[in-house]
Amino acid sequence: MTLVDKRILRVTQALVLAALAPIGWMLLQYLMGIDVYATIRENNLVYWYMFVGSALAFVSFGFYVGTNEMHLESLAITDEATELHNERFFKQRLPEEAARAARLRQHFSLIYISLDHFADINSLYGRGVGNSALKLIANAISGVARKDEIIARVGEAEFVVLLTDCSQGQANIAAARFLKCISDVVFQVEKGKQISITASIGLISSETNNSDEWQLYAFAETAMYRARRDGRNQVAAYNID
Repeated sequence: MTLVDKRILRVTQALVLAALAPIGWMLLQYLMGIDVYATIRENNLVYWYMFVGSALAFVSFGFYVGTNEMHLESLAITDEATELHNERFFKQRLPEEAARAARLRQHFSLIYISLDHFADINSLYGRGVGNSALKLIANAISGVARKDEIIARVGEAEFVVLLTDCSQGQANIAAARFLKCISDVVFQVEKGKQISITASIGLISSETNNSDEWQLYAFAETAMYRARRDGRNQVAAYNID
């Protein structure tokens, strides 16, 4: 169920409860031997007041509950530091998107991003600076990503991008886009001093490898380590060799 559905569901339930209020009152009168139809004719405004009043009360409460449920669900799938999706969300979506791609006979690609020497920033300048840098970099990645590209933070300085309906060639172009946008970010670490950071990026596409989605994820990470080993600040595509 989507976050929007939650709020709609609670309001719908509230309207049902509001309708039950006058119905329940009529049932009680019937059980007491009172002529319900005569009572309705004589006091129809009372029943309308009962329904409208109950509807306003229940709908307001239902909307409040639904909104809070949406907020809690959003927190459960959002990384607090970057406001990107978190690893939990990614682990839910990857099998779904892989199944969707198979059903539509499409390819999907994975890009694994690791920030170079990020631990040094935390060590030298503190976690406050590190968190600020993460937020800036996350914004930069989101800023150049396309609407159908799903981004998640999966580690201290690691991000994964899931590209739906995407070939190997398109993934290469996207990875180069992310590499550049990260290196373009400049952030202040102390008064009068600014630095930038680079990334090692690995990628793989289901177009060139028919393994399952989790194996592809592992291959993308392996390719990232190769980019790191070969000098960092570059993109490496996974290959069997």
